[in-house]
Amino acid sequence: MARLASTILQSLISKLPTGIGLGLRGGNLDAVLEAAATPIADIEAGAEAMMVEVDPRAANNFLADFERVLGPDPCGRDLDGLSVADRQKLAHQRWTATGGQSIPYLVQLAAKLGVSITIEEFWPSRTGGLRAGQPLRAEGCQFVFRVHVPGLVTVVNFKVGSGRAGQSLGSFQLSSIECDTGPVDIDTITYLNVFPAILTADTTASITGSVGQIVVNPFKWVWRQFKQLDVNSLNLAARTFVTAASKTYHLRLSYNVGTGVQTLSLKDLSNAGYNPSSLVEGATNFDTTYDDMILARVVTNAGNVPTVVPLKNASRMNASAQRTSPVMSPDPAIGFVTDAISLNWGRRPAQIALEQTTANVTIDADSLQSISSGTPTRYGIDFIVGGTSTGSTGYYMTLPYKIGISA
Repeated sequence: MARLASTILQSLISKLPTGIGLGLRGGNLDAVLEAAATPIADIEAGAEAMMVEVDPRAANNFLADFERVLGPDPCGRDLDGLSVADRQKLAHQRWTATGGQSIPYLVQLAAKLGVSITIEEFWPSRTGGLRAGQPLRAEGCQFVFRVHVPGLVTVVNFKVGSGRAGQSLGSFQLSSIECDTGPVDIDTITYLNVFPAILTADTTASITGSVGQIVVNPFKWVWRQFKQLDVNSLNLAARTFVTAASKTYHLRLSYNVGTGVQTLSLKDLSNAGYNPSSLVEGATNFDTTYDDMILARVVTNAGNVPTVVPLKNASRMNASAQRTSPVMSPDPAIGFVTDAISLNWGRRPAQIALEQTTANVTIDADSLQSISSGTPTRYGIDFIVGGTSTGSTGYYMTLPYKIGISA
């Protein structure tokens, strides 16, 4: 415990030699000793204060030094103009973190930041154990945690006495828990094989085209069902692209897990760097992958006016095709017709199945003979529907039929 200057003065006086010449108090000698006692008291008080400063949660004078030793925060949370109290809390969490992947460790880690989280685990679906209504879980989901964070957005108000000059009077603050419980390394993403999803009503991006350019309007999307990203974080220049006349482009959005950066790009299909094998525009090589979405096909005419076809992107996509009215082949000798189905998806359908077929009894007593599909693309698919008829007026297609499509 630090001593008062008066206590130190008495200690100095007690150490003086005995004798009448030094025994009088209140004179010049005491004044000289008091001048020495005052800085000693300051030193002891400073040393006592340093005992508090060794804990980042209470550090004030040494807070900047803790931050210097820790270095920049990997998630950039130290760039958000935090209050002193939040800086202390963040420094303590980073200073004491030892690393771990268990649920108790992650819960304790969040608690150090003042947040009470819960963590949900998953297990792959198994034949014989799955029940109706239960979600279908893929192999690899056992390596994924879902973290439930209460109060994702917090309103932070300036406080007299704890706030400092230059600090905002008020702000909205997103929870920083994701940085501590959520960052995923490159090895882990191999277990997160989930396609990206655009968080709009129709799962497509909003794109504005005008002569000589296109602009991507802000939207949010989810990468590998793990991290939500906002295109609004890219400035207008990064969302605006110049086009040339008579060109075909692919508008793409990618995410780099190593750098944590999302990138918009407009790829010229005739560019050898993008299309070294000169593949056709609809080739599956250009389909959406786990880390790279094709957002739209952009085709410009001779006047450099773009026609934009936005493509749907979701982790799972489903569609169905159905005919509910009779159709007759234009050629009485040919018992089939072609139904063209439009999709405009970011990737080619992975599964096509006939869900329902029922013979449609018409005046010619039709019966369904076959339904087959041509080669599907991300833009659509042609179905060849064949039927038979006993009548002489031509071939009628058996109805109804319904086809399920998924990706």
